[in-house]
Parts: sequence; structure tokens; C-alpha cells
Amino acid sequence: MSWHWGFVIIAAIACVSLVGLFLHMPETVNLALPKKPPAQIWQQYRLVFKNSLFMQLTLYFPLIVLPMLVWIGLSPVFLIKDMGMTNMGYGLSQLPIFISLIVGNLALARYAPRFPVGQSVYFSIPLMIAGGILLILAGFIPSFEYLGLVAGLALSAFAQGISFAVLYRFTLMASDQPKGVVAAVMSLIMMLIQAVGIELFKLVYVHWGLAALCVMNGLLMLLFAALTPPLMRRTMRVVTPGPVVPAA
Repeated sequence: MSWHWGFVIIAAIACVSLVGLFLHMPETVNLALPKKPPAQIWQQYRLVFKNSLFMQLTLYFPLIVLPMLVWIGLSPVFLIKDMGMTNMGYGLSQLPIFISLIVGNLALARYAPRFPVGQSVYFSIPLMIAGGILLILAGFIPSFEYLGLVAGLALSAFAQGISFAVLYRFTLMASDQPKGVVAAVMSLIMMLIQAVGIELFKLVYVHWGLAALCVMNGLLMLLFAALTPPLMRRTMRVVTPGPVVPAA
């Protein structure tokens, strides 16, 4: 079976999930309440966009997700077509990265109560630095390309596992507007950043190859590590995030 069918199966499962949600998801809004006028809703959106801390967090924390999304979208191409791997080899190459993501989430669930909320994001910094360095080395050393790519992205995936839920919660609580509005703005900006980011990485790969893709991924991870301390210091002073539920 071709690797293309993996994406077909994912799309089919997503369609089934959509139907299930549409038919069975419980209503969380009191439909008896009067609807808000459009002007009031627009004012709430405007206030969310004017919140500088919220915007900084919303533009910042998708950076930790992009390496994983690039791997999901482009790894079939460069592993099978460029490196000549079989479908089995491609599948086995996914294991270290997705296992690291799962272990990261389990570690957050297990150890989060022992530390102040937000501390796990600081723990992700050395992981992102190490992963970024491995990816940059993979871009410059052909014999190290595959090992550095997988190892660097595995570290990134673990860092994502221990950080993403915390960063999402902090961002959601950075604005005091209704959380439905805040979540909608977050999703809008995140999807835009992810779509543009994946296209940029694809262009880098098409024009300059896998080595350039590794280096760009590494630089992105180092950028996340550099932005984390000042932004998290400000965030932890201002925002009270409440309990964190781990999420991939």
C-alpha cells in the first residue's frame, strides 16, 4: 500500500469524527439567553486583538508545533522518495518522534502538580536547544542527516508534549474576554501561522533540499528557546492559568 493512503485514512477518520460531533456533541450554550448584537461581538474581538500579551503568546507558541507539522507533511516525500526508504522504514521512522510526544504528555500529567504552572515550559528550553543544534548539524553533515533529523525532532516532540497544554492555557487566560471569543481568535491565528509556516518550509525544501529544511527547523527551535524566558517571565507575573490538562 502506498504511503499516500495514510493521508486518505486520516481524512476519512476526520470526516467520521465530524459527523459524530455534529450528531452527538452536547450543547454548552444556553439557547434561551438573548443573542448578543454583532456590534458587541465585534467589540470583544477587537479587545482581544488589542491585548498585547495575548497576541505575543498567540504568535509565539505555535512555533513549538511547526517542526512536528512539517515532519508530518513532508517526511513521506524526503524519507521515501529522496532517501529511498520502504513504507515499513517510513513507518518505523515515525515511532521515535510520536513516542516522544506521547511520553512528554504523560510526563506533564505525572509531574505538573510538583512544579509551578509554567515551569514545564522552561524545562523545554534545553530540549529545543539540543534539538535545534542536532538539526543544524544534520543540515551540514550528510552522513548525520537522517540521525540528526529524527533525534532533533524527537527532542522537539518531547518539548511540545510538556509545553503545549501549558502555553495554550496561558494564552487562553491572557485575555479577560469571553473564552469562546478568545479561543476563536487563537485558532484563527494558529491555523494561519501553521499554514504559512508549512508552505514556507515546503518552498525551502523544494528549492534547496533537505539540508536547508533541517537548518531552518533548527533555527526555528532555537528562536523558540530564545523567546521563552522573557515572555514566560511576563506571562507568569500577569496570568493565572488555573489547572492544566495535557494535550498533544
